[in-house]
Amino acid sequence: MEALSDGGGFRKLDILSADQMDGKEKLNIAMVADCSASMEGNFAYGQDIMERFLFYMQTGAGDQAALYSFADYVNREMHFTSDTDALSDAVYNMEMGDMTALYDALAFALSEIVVQDGAKCVIAFTDGIENYSTSSKEYVIQKANENHVPIYLIGIGTNVDDAQLRDIAESTGGFYANIENI
Repeated sequence: MEALSDGGGFRKLDILSADQMDGKEKLNIAMVADCSASMEGNFAYGQDIMERFLFYMQTGAGDQAALYSFADYVNREMHFTSDTDALSDAVYNMEMGDMTALYDALAFALSEIVVQDGAKCVIAFTDGIENYSTSSKEYVIQKANENHVPIYLIGIGTNVDDAQLRDIAESTGGFYANIENI
């Protein structure tokens, strides 16, 4: 049950059905990759995890992914495509940077995914360190919720900011998992 405002209060609505995606619906995935200096020892491992993730895309159902990398700034490495070979090449061609603009990367991915048809989600592979964004965590959460786009966060490394990543994920209807227990 969900409560929606009707302007003068709240009214209850019954959810009549909820469907699990079963390989028949198109899913758009904005993959966000942390390429900052704090990922240095875990960068190659993160690339391998992202490539394995691509293996599970259901391209026959129309699944597409875009790839964004971030460090000092956000790069679109690949626009939405179902070509998993091209996405894999892009994953392994990303370059390391210095600072970490995590919130800016999430905000940018959200701004591009909202125009896609079908189901949408953002999946970020990161250690959760943030030290360079102009966007705020609150802004990212607000934009994700306004557009009904869950953010899934995958923590990579030994110094992961679990609390921050869990907060973003849970506040947007996604989830957080550390790569060690995925």
